Amino acid sequence: MAKFIRALAGEQHNIRIVACEAKDLIENATIKLGYPLTVSQCYGRALLASFLMAKLQKEGRLSLDYHCPDAMIERMSFVAGSDVLKGAILKADDMQILEYTSADEMLGSGQMTVVLESDNGEQFSSQSSLQTADIATEISAYFQISEQKPSVVLLSVHHDGREIVSAGAVIIQLLPNPAEEEIVKLEAIIPRLKRFSQLLEERLPLPEVVTAILGEDLAYKIIEESDFNYHCDCNRDKIEQALLALGRAELEDIVKEQGEAELHCHFCNSFYHFNRDDLRALISEIEK
Repeated sequence: MAKFIRALAGEQHNIRIVACEAKDLIENATIKLGYPLTVSQCYGRALLASFLMAKLQKEGRLSLDYHCPDAMIERMSFVAGSDVLKGAILKADDMQILEYTSADEMLGSGQMTVVLESDNGEQFSSQSSLQTADIATEISAYFQISEQKPSVVLLSVHHDGREIVSAGAVIIQLLPNPAEEEIVKLEAIIPRLKRFSQLLEERLPLPEVVTAILGEDLAYKIIEESDFNYHCDCNRDKIEQALLALGRAELEDIVKEQGEAELHCHFCNSFYHFNRDDLRALISEIEK
């Protein structure tokens, strides 16, 4: 089970912090999805980024998509919210090739899309051009440009060649109208940021990791601590709805030509099988 904390810092509480430690989550998810360790680094950083970005929203869910047409990983998609945390590499070079490629070289120029969906269904979408292969840099730029919130973004997933040894993320945001003294204190943490991965590998409790980064001069108050896990929200009912959306004619073609259908969820590697009788029942439902 992964750990999450939310905190406020500064005398006026206008520095907000969200952080997570998720070694086991990343390891279990990427094993289930069949990703090599180097791919797990790139994937894991983006997954944890989407999780913390969703946590910074008051409600609803967040979708994060990467489209890099000329990169080794061409398309990644992630969804995070109160009832879901999932992600998948939807299009990429051969995984056996990626296994011997640095995680820092897998993405490239392209487009990042962030979609915020409220509980009542309202959506806000933002697109930005990817200028680097560094996910943390691009997320920080998104907050600065789209939300006008200066942010420090730390994303870390490390392996030792055999297994994931650490995984975690921190986002520190400066809210509007900060005192000059708080800006100075926040700037003072920059030299300590490079210790983040090392602190995670030492398996320190998450609050101690945050304390080590912020330092003694920037006191903070934890306002939420919780556990979380990877959770795909697919189920057979949703898959049936997808099949129904194909329409009667296409379902009849599937029955005639194949006699069955098997659908695969890229987010959790689950398979849903529909035999001839299942498909005919769906056709009957359309005919009602």
